[in-house]
Amino acid sequence: MSEAQENKAMEDISANTNGEPAAKEQETEGNAAEVKPVEEVKAEDAVTEEAKEEAPAKEAKPASQKSMSFAEMLKESEKFASRGVKENKLYRGCKVISATPDGIYINFGGKKDGFIEKKDAELDGVEYDPANYKPGDEIDAIVINNSGKSNKDAIAFSKKLVDERNKEREESEKMIRGREFKAKVSEVVKGGLVAKVEPYTVFIPASQIRLGFVSDLDKYLGKELRLRLIQAKKKGDGTEESEQPVDPAEIKITGRRVVASQRVILEEEKKAKEDELWEYMQVGKIVPGKVKRFAEFGAFVNVHGFDCLAHISDLSYYKIERPEEVLEKDKTYDFVILKADRASGKVSLGYKQLQKKPYEIAAEKFPVGSVITGPVRSVFPYGAFVLIDRDVDGLVPVSEISHSYTKDATQVFKVGDEVTAKIIKFDDNKITLSIKALDVKTDADDIEITDDEYQEAKEKRASKNASKFEKMATSAAPKKKRAPRSEGASENDKADWKFGEGAGATLGDLFKGLNLDFEEDKAEEKSEDKKSDEE
Repeated sequence: MSEAQENKAMEDISANTNGEPAAKEQETEGNAAEVKPVEEVKAEDAVTEEAKEEAPAKEAKPASQKSMSFAEMLKESEKFASRGVKENKLYRGCKVISATPDGIYINFGGKKDGFIEKKDAELDGVEYDPANYKPGDEIDAIVINNSGKSNKDAIAFSKKLVDERNKEREESEKMIRGREFKAKVSEVVKGGLVAKVEPYTVFIPASQIRLGFVSDLDKYLGKELRLRLIQAKKKGDGTEESEQPVDPAEIKITGRRVVASQRVILEEEKKAKEDELWEYMQVGKIVPGKVKRFAEFGAFVNVHGFDCLAHISDLSYYKIERPEEVLEKDKTYDFVILKADRASGKVSLGYKQLQKKPYEIAAEKFPVGSVITGPVRSVFPYGAFVLIDRDVDGLVPVSEISHSYTKDATQVFKVGDEVTAKIIKFDDNKITLSIKALDVKTDADDIEITDDEYQEAKEKRASKNASKFEKMATSAAPKKKRAPRSEGASENDKADWKFGEGAGATLGDLFKGLNLDFEEDKAEEKSEDKKSDEE
């Protein structure tokens, strides 16, 4: 609905409420169900109105009219005196003539006095006291039906009805000035909706009904809305342009027409929910979420009333094709918040981050020392990777393939070969395997010797080495002694010295006569060992 239509509707309502107060004001006399319109007039204007009504009576009488008796003239004067005084008409500024225990006599501007019985003077629960009403005091009163009243000579008035209406108006104004009030839609007009909060007429522009656009206003007829008073902004020409949300307590109410909005309440609630949501969505926090639907790239999960995405790459450490392989629809799981971006309104969740990693599962299933058999998945010069469990490989280093030297693992294995190996180490997510650890030991490796035997063999070896070096020392040529330096030798003599002149024994001289025939030494050792065994 356009802004111009809303403005036109507001002007129409203003004309109806401000231009025809008699048709809009309603009051109830006593506990009766009958509702009557209230016409408002000042007491000082009452005389002028009666004078206008009596003017036609002062016109010349027809010649054929007979003269009236005194009684008839008195009755006619009383008729003229009460002319213009209508039931349920409100008179403001009536002056108190006197107050008696039975009631209050007032001058409302007419030829006859008005009388307020004591039961019509005060609100329920308030005791009537004549002393509260001094002659000359001004009060407001409403004309009521004179039937059943004790004073037939005066026009019956009620101050109680005015006080009740004022009290109702104060309560209504207090209510609509609050943060929120409720009202039922009574009419659909161009530009919006109309509701009644007596004595106020509430106009709700179409743009202020809900957060989105409203295409059908009729569906709101008879429905109760949650409203808040707003201030209409005026254009330069005095027409209403748009509604500006302000504090309802600061809005000046003139007349009985007000403008209200449900949208401002809904916007505040939406913002409060968003603030609470993003305060809840903290990165790293573990939250429960219900799986709502699946897509090729992941699963949409409802967390705290908000749709979040768990990407397929964050659902499992294993390779999967579809998110349904891990999650079930309409089932609740725990997720961890990986990312929360309020600007874009997106939240990313992770599921696999709360599960055990594959190598952790493998460590539980295959502790160190376990023997496994699996196919070779890949081979490199430094070793071969063998499948241990689902998507978990262990490395057989080239040094753990055999007890003998192996230069390149690709010379031993090829992809697909079945390998049996022993788990010898778990280092975080690295698993080390060994094939040579499964080799059977020889009998020679199993021979055990005592400490005494070991010590005796050690002493024999030391004695043998000592005798060998002794032979080497005695067979070597003696070292030539260096001639002492003469006292008269000069610096020039040092410069004239040449290598080889008086230089002592060479390496050949030192090792001259040394027997380097190790086979002969071995034979000698065997014969010596045999002699010692015989002894």
